[in-house]
Amino acid sequence: ISVAKVKLFETPWQRVVVPDSKGKTRPHHHAFVSASPGFSTAYVVARKSAYGAPDVTVQGGVDGLKVLKTTQSSFVDFFRDDFTTLPDVPDRLVCTCVTATWSYTPDAIGGDFVARVAEIKNVLLETFAGPADVGVSSPAVQFTLYKMGEAVLEKCPYVKDIKITMPNIHNNPIDLSRFGCKNIHPHGEVFLPTDEPHGIISATMVRAASKL
Repeated sequence: ISVAKVKLFETPWQRVVVPDSKGKTRPHHHAFVSASPGFSTAYVVARKSAYGAPDVTVQGGVDGLKVLKTTQSSFVDFFRDDFTTLPDVPDRLVCTCVTATWSYTPDAIGGDFVARVAEIKNVLLETFAGPADVGVSSPAVQFTLYKMGEAVLEKCPYVKDIKITMPNIHNNPIDLSRFGCKNIHPHGEVFLPTDEPHGIISATMVRAASKL
């Protein structure tokens, strides 16, 4: 054997929280519910080396991290030609499913990977959402994706590079006129998820080499 490659997917579950036989609410003894959003991934390659010790590379990741913002997202002033059909949207609902894969630096191998995955996931979510009370503006999914990767490299020195993929998951306003309603405030806003053709945005960001 000269090379061994191992890829793992974590599917998280959490205990159902219900009253017990005495009426006290607590985690269930043996019933669980899916704890998504998202699951962790790991990919390890160990290659036989001429020097005895194997050459090991380790990647971590998150997949299926579905996120949504109901405002502070726009897409305007983009390039247009004779075939453009997409209108400017100054304020929109944006939804995507984040897949991120990163490489650990050599000195990070053997550390607390669980804590590092949690930290990176938090950085991704915080950058996507912004502060809880005021949020953050997103002029395009491409912009937000770049800022998310940039934040990981800035805040997580053990990450060498990161690839993020974020497809557009479109949610279109429903025509409520047949019910005598307008799909705007104060009637409320109702959206329908669609599987129509959509864009897939992806980028890889690599930490700059040290000048020393």
